[in-house]
Amino acid sequence: VKIMRISSRSNNKIKFNESHTNYTNKNGLLVPSVTTILKVLAKDDALMMWSNNLGWNRKSYKKELENSSIIGTTAHAFCEYVLTRDQDLLDQINTRMNQFPVDLYNQTKNSIISFKQWYLENSKYLDVISTEMQLISDEYGGTTDLICKFKGKLMLIDYKTSASFYMTQFLQLASYAKMYSNTYNEKIEDVGVLRLDKKNGNRAELLKLSSLPNGDLEYYQYVFDKLVTIYRFNEVLNNDWNSYKSLINSRKVLE
Repeated sequence: VKIMRISSRSNNKIKFNESHTNYTNKNGLLVPSVTTILKVLAKDDALMMWSNNLGWNRKSYKKELENSSIIGTTAHAFCEYVLTRDQDLLDQINTRMNQFPVDLYNQTKNSIISFKQWYLENSKYLDVISTEMQLISDEYGGTTDLICKFKGKLMLIDYKTSASFYMTQFLQLASYAKMYSNTYNEKIEDVGVLRLDKKNGNRAELLKLSSLPNGDLEYYQYVFDKLVTIYRFNEVLNNDWNSYKSLINSRKVLE
């Protein structure tokens, strides 16, 4: 088994009980997370169809999202355990999973099996640099799942338990790669999404941005920067309209 090196850079451990991480930049200002900025993009048709199907089947959209979050967070924690051998983390995972209802337990277990299969096949190509690293720029922040050398390339990899791969996942990773390179003066050569199969437990699939047509990391970073600008405008307009509501409701500005 290959001995992996974990960077001495400050890691941010997975927190099971926190749904959101606050990011403060070097100037002491609270900045939005990368995932918050990505919400300016319209939801795609697949997500809309999924939520509509839940309604037809009398399932709660919010409950399903909560369950997906629980599965994802627990599976992420297991991936970190495999890479760091943090026994305390494994104990937390076992305690947590023992409290899950059957369906939630099975989906989480499938995600874990999915990752283990991928890892057994690929650990010989993997040299871990850091897990759960928090990165913050002047404008936004995020937490990476894995920074590593994979098959000789410096890569940033994110674990997902989603049903498919999505453009926003790569925009997220592109922003992380830019923050990492600016902070540590090391160029990330590629980014990839490792999709864990929570439905059947099949071997996880790694999709690298470089394998996609037009999969240029710098282009995705450029697009994300444009989204940051839109997010700022959106925030200003929302604040303006919130302050205007009382004026409009008072009918003082209507003719």
